[in-house]
Amino acid sequence: MRSRIVISFICFLSLLSVDRISAETVKVTYAQTSKTEISCTDDATAPDNVSASFSTTYPNNSSVQLTEGYNMTYTFSGFDGYTIHGITLNMRSNKDTGAGSLSIKVGDEVIASIAESGFDSWYGSYSNAYVDVVPKVTNTKVGLGEDLVIAISSTENSLYCKSVTIEYSVASKLTSPTLPASAVFDDSYEIVITDIPDGAIVRYTTDGTEPSMENGNIYAAPFSIDVTTTLKAVAVLDGVVSDVVTATYTKAPSSFTIALNVNGQTTNMTWPRGVLLDEQSILPVSLPSGLLVSGWALDANASEMATFPLDVYSDMMLYAVLSSSGLSEPVLYDAYVLVNDVADLKAGDSVIIAENNDGVAISKDGLNSKNKYALPTTVEINGDMLTPSTDTRVFVLGKSGDDYTFVENSKYLAYNRSGTELLMSDGEDSWSITVENGLASIKSNFDITRYLKYSTLNTRFAAYSASTASYRLPSIYKKKVINPLFTSYTPINITSAGYATMYLDTPVVIPKELEAYIITGVVGTELVMQQVKGVLPARTGVVLRAPAGVYGLLHVHEALAEEMEGNLLSGTAIDTYITAQKGYAYYVLARKNGLVAMYHPTLTDGQFLNNANRAYLALDLSNFGIFDEDIDTGDDGIQLSNGLRFNFSGTTDIAPQPSTISPQPSPLIYDLQGRRVYTLNSAGVYIVNGQKIIYKP
Repeated sequence: MRSRIVISFICFLSLLSVDRISAETVKVTYAQTSKTEISCTDDATAPDNVSASFSTTYPNNSSVQLTEGYNMTYTFSGFDGYTIHGITLNMRSNKDTGAGSLSIKVGDEVIASIAESGFDSWYGSYSNAYVDVVPKVTNTKVGLGEDLVIAISSTENSLYCKSVTIEYSVASKLTSPTLPASAVFDDSYEIVITDIPDGAIVRYTTDGTEPSMENGNIYAAPFSIDVTTTLKAVAVLDGVVSDVVTATYTKAPSSFTIALNVNGQTTNMTWPRGVLLDEQSILPVSLPSGLLVSGWALDANASEMATFPLDVYSDMMLYAVLSSSGLSEPVLYDAYVLVNDVADLKAGDSVIIAENNDGVAISKDGLNSKNKYALPTTVEINGDMLTPSTDTRVFVLGKSGDDYTFVENSKYLAYNRSGTELLMSDGEDSWSITVENGLASIKSNFDITRYLKYSTLNTRFAAYSASTASYRLPSIYKKKVINPLFTSYTPINITSAGYATMYLDTPVVIPKELEAYIITGVVGTELVMQQVKGVLPARTGVVLRAPAGVYGLLHVHEALAEEMEGNLLSGTAIDTYITAQKGYAYYVLARKNGLVAMYHPTLTDGQFLNNANRAYLALDLSNFGIFDEDIDTGDDGIQLSNGLRFNFSGTTDIAPQPSTISPQPSPLIYDLQGRRVYTLNSAGVYIVNGQKIIYKP
């Protein structure tokens, strides 16, 4: 069976640059540029959407030579409705008796042929130079969907053909019909098609398909529609089809409901059809302190912003895009974004090669002397965004002309010239890249058949020539600075006490109207505080201080938050019963005798309730010189004090550094007779740092 390699291309019609044979004819030339490629070679161009393919059974690297028993075939599609007037082949033969056969077909009809005859009868002769061979072609019109096929076979060594020139007549343009202009209607709308060329019929579609010579309804009289419809139509006459005309007719009521979504809560407003919505006309939005609306998006992820004034054709929802007073500058972060166009790649880009279906990328493992394959590592892929893992291999892209290199630590990703192997090489191995629908064809410039693909059979990235479902094209993700937009927040209520604790599962921005503190230590009966400004990481307990009111904490991307160490506050995102552990003392925010501080909670069966999104303090008593794990931590147990007070003096803004509890000096321990003791050796009641305890050895 002959192998067939097809390369398609488009040459667009430009009457200013064509080689005119007459007022009605055009010449266009195609030539092989390699064993697998063919293209237009001069300024002449073919009709719109003409594509050409070339195949040869000759096994060697030559794209133009045939020896005995081999053949080559040119196939042209897209000459529908045009007339072929002549074919010229640029050829030569090694012998004056060089022999072969030639066949030219349009569809199933042979329009010219030379069967097993000497080269002289092809209007050429033996020559080291190429000469034009001009078979006699009868003027033939190409029907709809018919291909023009030129087949050449050799019966002796050797026969050469390096180009084909086609002479055809430019089909006369047929005027398109006229549709009613796109419109919006209430109940029904009448369609009247006008300007139909004499003798032509009109075919139209309403299902989104393209009308053609055979596809579509035939227009016979005006008709009505009662649903939103996109109408497409063409005129058809004597095998010639006009350009497609399109119009959309939208059924819509006289007014629409615009739902304003603010943090998941919606408010509806009514807007009349045909009136552009100005941003200033949107209903006022009530927000907690520290937040404001910076714009409106068409989706909850704010991936597409609404552009005002807005032409509203149906009920719709707008999402409030929010900003916080706690952000003094844009919140930027680096992300890896899917490359959909190779033009988006440039030298110096940091890129990751990944396979989307399995969620894997080339890892830092493999590609060494022992394992010449790129092993995968799991990555998180969410839509067009990739989050790398710690062992994901990141390349720096190099570029020279149309070629690319993938560089890491002065090594270049290379095909190993053997089998499917890859490696990191000192040589600047390059690759050619094309991208379509987010999938990248990364071809080795050393071997024209080898592409970088991911194998689901061997779970590796390697250089494959096969094309099966098991060998998948990868995608390229490019490092890009993101300026995200945000649409959600958490409201926090500060009571008249002026304090609250907070623990959230999502990173948030602390508005400047609100003070937030982590607790990093205890000195005596005072808590060491450290203020947090800007972005608070997820799952970080804090103490809040502000005048009574409701404050808005904007939800942001986790990439904007840096983890904080040394924070003694814990918390829960839901109502949770906390079981007191031996060797720990627990504190929650409370107000006693007018003083807001951290106090021991009341335990029931050794537990206390921590409310959702609230923080509590759990102190490891061993940090205070108390090491016995059997100490009772109930109401009658160890108490460092009746309450731990907040010490805000000298607090600093965080870029938080690791911090630990400041241990107390050796505790002052007295028995009930007032005698100081230095160790707890026997059961009894003692006074430790001024507090009564019961010791059970």
